[in-house]
Amino acid sequence: MAGTNPTLDLTKIPFGGAHCGILIYEENNSDGTNIKPGLYLGARIQGGEHRREGGIVDIVPVADDKELEYTYSATPTKLTMTCKAGEIQIIIDTDSTARIFAKGVGIKLYAKFPFYSMMNASILPGDLLDLNLGGTTMNGGRYLMKPNKGKPVCYSVFNPSTNGPDDARVELHPDENGDLDFEVYTMNPDEWGYIDYEEPDEACIRVEKNFENAKSSYPEFPEKYAEIRDFAIYAAWLSRELPNTVDFYPTMVQEVFYSGKLTHGWANAYEQPLHAMAFADCEQEYKFIENMFLSMKNGMLPGMISTSKSQYQAGPPTQGLAVMDLLRKSNGKLDKEKAKALYSKMKENYLWWKKSHSFGENRFSYNHRDELCLAGVSYNVCQFPLETPDLYTLMIFYVQALEKLAALSGEATESWQKECEGLAKTLLELWNGKSFDCRSVRSGERYTSESLLARLPVALGNCLPEDILKLLQRDIRENYLSEAGLISEKRDSALFDPRSEGRGAVTTWLQELFAAGLTVNGEKDLASEIASRVLDNALEGRAASVVASEGSRIVYRPGDAINSVTGSALVFLASVI
Repeated sequence: MAGTNPTLDLTKIPFGGAHCGILIYEENNSDGTNIKPGLYLGARIQGGEHRREGGIVDIVPVADDKELEYTYSATPTKLTMTCKAGEIQIIIDTDSTARIFAKGVGIKLYAKFPFYSMMNASILPGDLLDLNLGGTTMNGGRYLMKPNKGKPVCYSVFNPSTNGPDDARVELHPDENGDLDFEVYTMNPDEWGYIDYEEPDEACIRVEKNFENAKSSYPEFPEKYAEIRDFAIYAAWLSRELPNTVDFYPTMVQEVFYSGKLTHGWANAYEQPLHAMAFADCEQEYKFIENMFLSMKNGMLPGMISTSKSQYQAGPPTQGLAVMDLLRKSNGKLDKEKAKALYSKMKENYLWWKKSHSFGENRFSYNHRDELCLAGVSYNVCQFPLETPDLYTLMIFYVQALEKLAALSGEATESWQKECEGLAKTLLELWNGKSFDCRSVRSGERYTSESLLARLPVALGNCLPEDILKLLQRDIRENYLSEAGLISEKRDSALFDPRSEGRGAVTTWLQELFAAGLTVNGEKDLASEIASRVLDNALEGRAASVVASEGSRIVYRPGDAINSVTGSALVFLASVI
């Protein structure tokens, strides 16, 4: 079968494929749980989190009724489990199916059923194994396994004393020649005429081709960091999710990047432009800037969306920065019809911001803490609604983008120029001589913040007065630039916590946000300094969504150390060095 790099560490990121809901990850109890170590079958849960206890399936090679020790290796194309008696191979067959092959060994699948869960395991006609772990909350997944070679045996028995089945033990037995071949579905193929599976070699070639095509849309890495390129792209590629346009009332109408597969089964609006900026291909960048606007209602973007639900809430308006990055890459060129379409949508969204988050001319605020989309940020001690330097910075980028798109569309630009000047003036009102303050809308009280977010205006470059820009650049280098990247809170702050996402740790998507703004405005030296620190840390095997700035590492759930936006951030950062 075909194969491709990189070799995956399934304790950090699961094995799977773009658009596919079948996943495999490694449990190692690193987060203090008490689950048997080994490989487990997982599922993409639309709009929710995959349950670990009571919703996971242990995958173990067996022979002669004995569990066998094994080693594994995984690439984006194939997962191989090797033991003395034989070998198991698992591939992603199509976007919605997987295939399990074995030679010389069988496979035991074990799942723990919680009390009153309504989960079950059964054998349907035609030897179709139904392992239904959806239960009452639908976050355990459902797997239907159809044999081409071999036979399933189910040991799950109904227990009257608990009014439910005992924990499931299912075995996949090889045929008389020692061969095993099972198709894995997430819906009943006999009822739905679901999907025709491919031949194994063809499936591997197709997956490899898909991954290679995805890689071709991204920039090359500097030679020093070349070995982490495929891994970073895989982290993003894995979480691409197709729209549910066949539904009567679809929530997602264009492809998106989910935040993750095992624990974040949804797409965040503010992350889509960060994914978009990672592309070298301008068509792809435009697509993922626009995607959430297609679900906009009355000017409001969904804060998060999945194929099962959407939640409308404000978040960091990163779309303007991404448009400026797109125009940087395309030398200011964009198809007129595309420019008009995006201009119309962004204008409608900006007017929504002015209606719902503005309380005076050229003034904007976050209305509540969740809109920051950064857990634990020290702004939380301030009184909301809150004017913040980072929101004004992103709004300036947004209006600059509207001005550029208006010009490309043949629309007037003067009003946007005036709007941008007004926002810049309001931002400068928050300058206290050393840094930018936050300001309460209700009381007018100013808060001197040591948060990294309050330093985002540095990304505006020469749009700021020269003396302020130099002070911000020095502040960043002296107080925020750690070995792993920009820390999210100044070390001598009373709120500093080196392991907190918003109060001292290095949050990877923030590194891209800063580097992108700096690059758009020609401040490439500082952008490169930030990028090299983050990539050097990743090169040492310490890549993660959030990295502790000092002390012990942050412990993640298995398979969840690196989310999709981290992969895209690493790609973008490599492009600015």
